[in-house]
Amino acid sequence: VSTQSTGYFFFFVLTSMNTSKESRYRQTFKTETVVPLSTPGTTKKEIISQTGKRRDTRKPTDLRRIYFKTGIVTQASGSAYVENSGTKVICSVYGPRQLLQEFTEEAQIDVDFKFCVFAGRARRTPNYRNDLEEKHLSQIVKHAIEVAIVREKFPKSVIEIDILVLEENGAAMSCAIQASSLALADASIPMYDLVSSASAALYGDTVLLDPDELEIASSVGTTMLATMPNLDSVTQVMSSGEMDIEKTIESLDLCTDACKRIYEVMILHLKSVAKEKMQAKNV
Repeated sequence: VSTQSTGYFFFFVLTSMNTSKESRYRQTFKTETVVPLSTPGTTKKEIISQTGKRRDTRKPTDLRRIYFKTGIVTQASGSAYVENSGTKVICSVYGPRQLLQEFTEEAQIDVDFKFCVFAGRARRTPNYRNDLEEKHLSQIVKHAIEVAIVREKFPKSVIEIDILVLEENGAAMSCAIQASSLALADASIPMYDLVSSASAALYGDTVLLDPDELEIASSVGTTMLATMPNLDSVTQVMSSGEMDIEKTIESLDLCTDACKRIYEVMILHLKSVAKEKMQAKNV
């Protein structure tokens, strides 16, 4: 009987303590209902201002600042780093290496496209869906790049292209194609021409060139184009979402012009690197 009484006594004390804590909490911290904040960038006013400017003060037809650097991975045959205002991609090229299979008249191109787990706003976890996405993106880059390589120069061989997206804020695919092209040039692999790439998104009735992640998420359709500007040749074109013929043509025209502008920057970068190497040899 005394044991049960003691148990009841402790239960009463604990209950009293909990009640007093709750009352103190209610007296100290007042709770109230508030209206949740809206998600940034979900309204048209936030994507495009009344003056026609985007959130980063760009016009709809403006490109973001882009940065190129080659030769950053010393263990690779060639490498390149591309940064496009929040999107950062690194590419390494290995080979040509001997292909330990049956004889092939042209070099085989293997592309491995990967995202870092911290690349996007939401942390990416390794799973089956993400693996399928990366394999799909690998095939897109392969189709855009392999036509620019003089593959018949390397029979029974393989050229490996490893792409890693360090940070993603839109146009990751275009940056990956540009990085692959520069890395191949850095590896001194013969090419018909460099491959440049650009993307566009349709937001309302406005086509936005080189969209960021938020603009892509708010758009109704996107377009990606890869070209060899010097040969006036298209290596890859993709379109998703709902876009009529007129807006599709407008998007492709903007991407074509953007590819030419990016191509000029890529050529200038390779010329400056070659000039630095020549000066280093002379010294």
